[in-house]
Amino acid sequence: MNTKTLERIKNDKKNAVDAIIEEPQKNSSKISDANDLKRSALISMLTGESEENKAEENKAEENKAEENKAEENKAEENKAKENKAEENPSNIKSFSQKEADLIKLLSGVDPSENNTENENPENENTDSKNVKKSNSTLDTESKSQKIKIPELKQGKINSPNSKVGELAKSFASEFKSIPKQENKNTTPASIHFKNNKEFLVGELIKELVPASERYDFLNKLRTSPNFFPPKVKGNDAMLIHWNGRFGNRMHTYAYLHNRAKMHGGKVILPSDWEGSKLFNLDYEIVQDDDLRKGINQTAKDFDKLSYRMDRVRDYNDKSNSNFRYCNPDNPKETYTKYDQGVVVDSVCAYHHEIFDKMNLSDVLKLYEFKDEVKNLDLYKRMEDKQGTYDIAHLRRDDISNVNYKKNGGYSVISKESYLKAFKKYDYDPEKIVWTSDDWTGEWGVGNSLQSGLISKRGAWNYPTGSEYIPEIIFDWFPDFLRLYFARSIFRANSSFSFWACTLSKGRETPPRIFAPRLNKRILYAKEETYKQEADFEFEESNSPHWLCITGKDNCDDILFADEK
Repeated sequence: MNTKTLERIKNDKKNAVDAIIEEPQKNSSKISDANDLKRSALISMLTGESEENKAEENKAEENKAEENKAEENKAEENKAKENKAEENPSNIKSFSQKEADLIKLLSGVDPSENNTENENPENENTDSKNVKKSNSTLDTESKSQKIKIPELKQGKINSPNSKVGELAKSFASEFKSIPKQENKNTTPASIHFKNNKEFLVGELIKELVPASERYDFLNKLRTSPNFFPPKVKGNDAMLIHWNGRFGNRMHTYAYLHNRAKMHGGKVILPSDWEGSKLFNLDYEIVQDDDLRKGINQTAKDFDKLSYRMDRVRDYNDKSNSNFRYCNPDNPKETYTKYDQGVVVDSVCAYHHEIFDKMNLSDVLKLYEFKDEVKNLDLYKRMEDKQGTYDIAHLRRDDISNVNYKKNGGYSVISKESYLKAFKKYDYDPEKIVWTSDDWTGEWGVGNSLQSGLISKRGAWNYPTGSEYIPEIIFDWFPDFLRLYFARSIFRANSSFSFWACTLSKGRETPPRIFAPRLNKRILYAKEETYKQEADFEFEESNSPHWLCITGKDNCDDILFADEK
């Protein structure tokens, strides 16, 4: 039985405890010595607490429960509301070894090992089937067989014919797999109910603890920190999905780094990315195999936020973590400190709040090129030419493909708009160097293959991104450096050239930068604007957003806090 399955057992046991604890206490008569010993032994096994001085401890706890009952009830109600609001009903760390030992002791079945004999639901015992059909909590009248502590400790109750043995075997087999969520409205509790799990736990407890003792027994379990440990607190920032290519990822990582630094957390990524080859970055990759594989799915049915969040909740249950969703483009959440980890699924560039608390000076330190990059022949050649040429970036590739239906809102800026900008700012168009991903040659400005900067185009694969090419690192990196080292830059509606311009501000002599001000959106592949290019005015600044529409979206300009 794997770790995830054992975590589910813990969830279901909590559900059972929550249901049973509501059962009214009956028969408050004096508990027999044998029953007292039995309860003491069970509590010790499940919680790890000592049996010594149990009578005195029980008496003190009863007095304390009497005095603080109202406060405890109120606290539990508030906790239940918080858990529901966070959509994270489980707060159980793990199925402890002592609890696994208890099941093994009762049935001879080790719940930590896979068992195949009861894999088929048709092989379930009759009692378990009857339990599955039940919609009620445990019977208040005890029907349990008398189990003596010596027998319990000696492991003599291992017959598959005994009620406890049958229940324990079903208990072990029932938790072998994680139930699939049928729809987004199906709660974890209802899923577990349908799969009989909490009732098996409940029935097992019923067989061991008489009804007259059950209230105290379960109350003890619920208040034990070893049984229900608190959730792990932290302020880590975890990315659960990369959105876009290198330029977009620069935005994403800059935000995650800024947030984690602000609140004292770590950056956790679903995979490595191009930035690790260029810059000295400090992050971790998701270590849990199930979570990492779950959030990196690319198949249509699984490549969606709802599926990824289900995997995050599974991880929370499994690891006792407490990650919650955070939308960086919502100013109420952007940098809010929750005292728990957050997961992000966004480019992290579509609200000015992101940049209002981010300094350009910090970004330039974060994205300083590695020494290995600076020692490349390519870098040295480009550096030797810095400040001696003016360049224009004409973005084409996917956004100018009429068959590309996933355009996120990019217009195809006309070449004429650039020519007008050259004239406006007194640049000779004949002396402008062009860089473009126009692989068709339709716009006549050339590309890095035609210019000889690269000998081949590299591959691109999700989640890691661009193929690594030792001599030039990535097939687009020569063009990035050409932008970075230019004397003047006419950039495109592109996060790629935005970041080349941004990093160039860290040079000893920064370049002049011109960018288009986007005031409309015309999609090249859309039927009503089919193959239509858009005209935009350029202005001398790098601040106009490369995608957001001025006056319409939430980020007209990208201005860092120390640039204002």
